[in-house]
Amino acid sequence: METNLAKSLIIGILGGLILPYILSSFPLRGRNFKGAQLPLLGFLFPMLGIALMMGELPTSLALLIFGILGLIDDIWGLKEVKGFKGHFHLLLRGKFSTGWLKALGGGIGGLVIASLLHHSFFPLILSAFIISASANFLNLLDLRPGRCLKTFLILSFFLLIFGGNVHPLVLGFAFGFLFHDLRERAMLGDSGSNSLGALLGLSFCHTPLFIQLLYAIFLLLILLLGEHISLSKLIEKNSILRFVDRLGRKPPF
Repeated sequence: METNLAKSLIIGILGGLILPYILSSFPLRGRNFKGAQLPLLGFLFPMLGIALMMGELPTSLALLIFGILGLIDDIWGLKEVKGFKGHFHLLLRGKFSTGWLKALGGGIGGLVIASLLHHSFFPLILSAFIISASANFLNLLDLRPGRCLKTFLILSFFLLIFGGNVHPLVLGFAFGFLFHDLRERAMLGDSGSNSLGALLGLSFCHTPLFIQLLYAIFLLLILLLGEHISLSKLIEKNSILRFVDRLGRKPPF
């Protein structure tokens, strides 16, 4: 069993390191915080969901559903519209955005995945919220190289203490992809951050109830804060968060 886990982790790391090199000329591009156009390769994470379809259905669905919703936003989304407030104002003007599609689809996707874990009302609703809100959380963080992946990896290792289980193949792939993200050779985009956030939320659903409740409260606070203040500015004001955030990243200019 431990040998299989190690093999999956190593295969994931190698895949995360090698595939972005192969796809360096991929036509789907996104603009990073410096204004540079980089290949959006986060769709590789939902592709892992297809590979895991047979034995890991909740994991596979989390990667696929949220990854596809993110990919739609990567291709057709209005990047100048930010937050629920921005998308709500757009809706009041009679325009439907991919942000709303992502929010509605994420809520439904969270319920579908949670229904595979629970049948009673409260655990199902709690898990659905954690999965969908966690996807939004990592999506909010993906504004600087490595920030989203570092958060995913740190929280994934934290989860191992409390019984959460992130698939080693995905964990390894995220670790390998981090190298390209930090060197600004590729970007996760909404497809990558959305799918990893949903998977992280799913992993929290396997922890004791008090951990789930703490994480749900944390997510709710982040959602509310994100509408009023910049998370980047919040990170910059905290010396520890700033150090971790900048670790391994290229200089700003």
